[in-house]
Amino acid sequence: MPRAIPDSDHQPPVVTTARSDAATAPGTMTTTVVRALARALTGAVYIAGGYAVVRAPGGRVGKAADTLAKIRRVVPLPIDDELIVRVNGGAQLVAGAALALGVKPRFSAAVLAASLLPTTIAGHAFWTVDDPSERQLQQVQFLKNMAMLGGLLFAMIDSPRSAR
Repeated sequence: MPRAIPDSDHQPPVVTTARSDAATAPGTMTTTVVRALARALTGAVYIAGGYAVVRAPGGRVGKAADTLAKIRRVVPLPIDDELIVRVNGGAQLVAGAALALGVKPRFSAAVLAASLLPTTIAGHAFWTVDDPSERQLQQVQFLKNMAMLGGLLFAMIDSPRSAR
């Protein structure tokens, strides 16, 4: 916030900007620790979820079928839906681990964001659900995933040198 500092010689005031708190300025120890914690917490969700999908994709394959059919109209994908679901889970597992460890965090976040979009559309298409209680549940899950996407977008533009 700019503030005027009067000059004792009756000169016009000198305008300076208030400096950010040293503890939260980019590049400080606090910022570094918080950044690492945020990446670890965000990555953990994808590590756990990706691992579960790789081990046992279960009903996710059926939920993904319609979305995969639509994507195949534009992008040539293998016919095996279960394989695609498992590969998507593997991508989330690997990119989540990389994000959590701070390895190529922007790229890892981009991979997770690209993986999360079709996963969300296939798994939480609340607009197609007739039952009001199930529709509400799916809408909450959809919005949760959109919040996760927002966090990934922040991670994509974050850097240790980013300005506040």
